[in-house]
Amino acid sequence: MNTAFFYFIKDLNKIEEDFRTIKRKQEHPNWNLHKVKTRVIIDNQGNRHYYNLGVYYIRKIENGKEKRTYFTYYHHDYLKQIGRNKYSIETKKFATFLKNSHARRPKFLPKSTYQYWINQNSKEKVISSKLEDKIANSYNSSSNKLRKYDVKDEHKNILYVEIDDTYKTIQQNRKSRKLMCRMITFNLFNNKTNRYECINNVQIYFDKEQKLTKYDEKNSIIALIEMIQNEYYKPDMEICIKGDGAKNINETAKYFDYQVLDKFHLINYVKNAFMLKKFLNNSIVKQFKNEFKIKGVYSYFDNIFENFSILDWEKLFSAFINWTKNNKLDYRFSEALLKLIKYINNQKELIFDIPKAINKSSHTESYIHNYFKKYISKKGTSYKISTIIDLVSDNFDYKNGLLQIY
Repeated sequence: MNTAFFYFIKDLNKIEEDFRTIKRKQEHPNWNLHKVKTRVIIDNQGNRHYYNLGVYYIRKIENGKEKRTYFTYYHHDYLKQIGRNKYSIETKKFATFLKNSHARRPKFLPKSTYQYWINQNSKEKVISSKLEDKIANSYNSSSNKLRKYDVKDEHKNILYVEIDDTYKTIQQNRKSRKLMCRMITFNLFNNKTNRYECINNVQIYFDKEQKLTKYDEKNSIIALIEMIQNEYYKPDMEICIKGDGAKNINETAKYFDYQVLDKFHLINYVKNAFMLKKFLNNSIVKQFKNEFKIKGVYSYFDNIFENFSILDWEKLFSAFINWTKNNKLDYRFSEALLKLIKYINNQKELIFDIPKAINKSSHTESYIHNYFKKYISKKGTSYKISTIIDLVSDNFDYKNGLLQIY
């Protein structure tokens, strides 16, 4: 008894014949037939079918000589997807279904091919064009290792969500590309122990070049944060977003209760301004410290970040600006200092006048190192995205929760 797939292949061969004998001559009169080749395809019952492909050539005259360009014409998208594979798409899906159902491998399918498909399916996940689909696929899969936590009184009913991006060179289609990992880490601050706890780490992977087109969708991130809050913490909690002040983070944070600029990025700007001693005349730095009564640079700015109001900062900002205008400075120190104080001024609403109940400290960079970078830090190595996903999932410390989205 002939199957539906038998008639499907029969229809494909009719399409090929009609194109070769009629449509080609009308639409592509310069396509010359070289030969018709036959390939085999095996369906999910192990039946062998045969389909035809036309091989054509185009004549070109270069330097008085005829040159021919040969190519195979795939007359249907289904055949394009198969390429040179002798198994149907349905057979591959069927093999995955059998594996997930704990059923036996079909006898007609070689063990090596079957195992290759299973491994490939588990590693090279289909990347959806929509972030919401990527989230749904991962969130509802067995790879979701998020943990549910009890929210206690000492957590003050505040859920902290730290967001940052990191990058890694990957190998894709024999080319080096940048993988972007958007890391979203959920935690609670225990006011009795003064420690963060109850951690869930979310890693979203995608091609850096696509981040502003397909994947930079704040609504999907907002929905994900709410899902994790409701299912793994407590629905009525206040949410505080911590980040570096990037536009996409600011847009996401507008939807929630609080936003804080994480101190790691602030301290980095301080380092850049005051750790250039080998390039500078130290007297300039000393002059600046004397003018503003600075004993320790980090403690000075930490006090500003922790205790100043916006009004306090605006007065100091004006004093800083006037000092840079009235003193002849090494341009590198001047540039770094202005970069620091302008950065603080641009982000002042995320630094100052934050409610006392909010803990402003941040562990974003340590999360990125401990949950991602240290697993893939082998010097000079470019991994495939599937290898990176496996390295993270295989080595992650599951006393915390993990969700990888790809």
